[in-house]
Amino acid sequence: APGTPAVATETVAMSATGVGLCARPVVDGFNTRDTGNWNLLDAVQVTVDGQTDTAITARAAHGLAGMVVLRVKLTGTLPSGLINIKATVNDVDSNTSKLPIK
Repeated sequence: APGTPAVATETVAMSATGVGLCARPVVDGFNTRDTGNWNLLDAVQVTVDGQTDTAITARAAHGLAGMVVLRVKLTGTLPSGLINIKATVNDVDSNTSKLPIK
């Protein structure tokens, strides 16, 4: 959020939908359980200000239907202000969002 910008070396989380299948079966349209992990089968790359890294975790969000949480550690030198962030799975890019950096 703009009022709480991220800082370099921080781990940030982003939400996504339509990212792919989970390694464990998930029933479409139903919430996942509040416990356990439903990791995605395919690797997720996250690009922050042109720097691409593999997501630390990419899994279904607990207690929600169709929502995935991606976590990535910010690396390198990042400028202050709003920077671009996007996810890529199987060479398909998400929409680009803005991430506030302090």
